[in-house]
Amino acid sequence: MRYLIDSTMFTILYPILLVGTVIWGYLIAQKRYKNKGRIWTPSGTESPIIGFFALLLSFTFLSTNNIMRDRISIVHKEADAISNLHRQSLLCSQNYKYLTKEFLIRYIDQQISFYEAHAHQESDQIKKQIELLNGDYLTNILKIGNSNPDLKLQLQSLYPHYNNLSSSFYAITYSFAERTPVSVIGLLIIASLLIGMLVGFMNGFYDGGKHLLVPLIFIVLVTLSIQTIRDMDNPTKGAIKPKIDNLIELKMSLLSSTR
Repeated sequence: MRYLIDSTMFTILYPILLVGTVIWGYLIAQKRYKNKGRIWTPSGTESPIIGFFALLLSFTFLSTNNIMRDRISIVHKEADAISNLHRQSLLCSQNYKYLTKEFLIRYIDQQISFYEAHAHQESDQIKKQIELLNGDYLTNILKIGNSNPDLKLQLQSLYPHYNNLSSSFYAITYSFAERTPVSVIGLLIIASLLIGMLVGFMNGFYDGGKHLLVPLIFIVLVTLSIQTIRDMDNPTKGAIKPKIDNLIELKMSLLSSTR
């Protein structure tokens, strides 16, 4: 079901289903009640049902927004970790400076590709490349540090900043895997379709002819809300992604650095 919700097909299919449920509810009211002279009176539970849907929609919005904000926060922490590692390397020997600068430039390139990936398979592949890059950097600085006692002291000053960068990388990876449960999204979709049928059903008893404004507003608002939730929840295929301007600026700064 996750694949279907994330697919482009769902973007097209969902509004059609929502319109269909509204029309279905309208036809039920017309054919089963109004045309047969049967009288339907509100039971008083219509408003609580719609209120429950509004509460569910609000809860899902809040949940997906919090997850998205966490991703943005982690991007800033990663940029800080990159800056700290670079600044610390400037206090070390030339070998450490060169290795760290080259590593960070390649690391930022890979991370930008990770953020801009459009499929989970592509993200997984980039993740493996970053892990190999991190491992190669650690191996190289350990070789330098073990060759000289003074260089080993410099290595010990670099190591905590490297650990912070590695922690940020894995935090980002896990944050991309953290999604709103499929059961919650499924419940929201089913509830919206049922409410759509209720809106169409209640609108079918309007005596002034076809009353299109309320169903139209409902369809537009719910469709846009569901699409926004999907965009915030999906960091790869969604239109709402963490901004990486700070990483791009860091890369430009490293490239222009002569030290």
